Parts: sequence; C-alpha cells; structure tokens
Amino acid sequence: MCGDGAVTIPETCDDGNVMGSDGCSDTCTRDVGYECEQEPSVCTDIDECSLEMDDCPAGDICVNIDGGFTCFAM
Repeated sequence: MCGDGAVTIPETCDDGNVMGSDGCSDTCTRDVGYECEQEPSVCTDIDECSLEMDDCPAGDICVNIDGGFTCFAM
C-alpha cells in the first residue's frame, strides 16, 4: 500500500506519505532526478552537473536544482 513506508512490488520507493515532488511520487515511484534508499524511503536529489549527466551546450554553466538542472548561457 503506497504511503505505508514499506517498499513492495510494484513500488520503487515509499517514504511513508502520499505527497509528490519530494523524490518519491504520490504513486510510490521515484521522481525523475532523485535516488531513493531504505524503508521508509529517503530520497535525495541527484546532482546532474557534478556527475556530468547534463546536456548543457558547450560554454554554458550547469546549475543543479531539485529534481534536475538548468543551463545558463555565458
């Protein structure tokens, strides 16, 4: 049951609530740009910039934001 803090199939996370946009969605799937571990799930933002997972054009600056990143032209 989503929101009970236990990760059960087909859930990919369960942080003990049914709020979205906190890394684990209201349907107990991992939000894009987050990693989730443990039970109840603890979700943390992935820093796409430092991991070089961004697709910013050459010369732009990558800035990490919750759940993703943004590119700034220089």
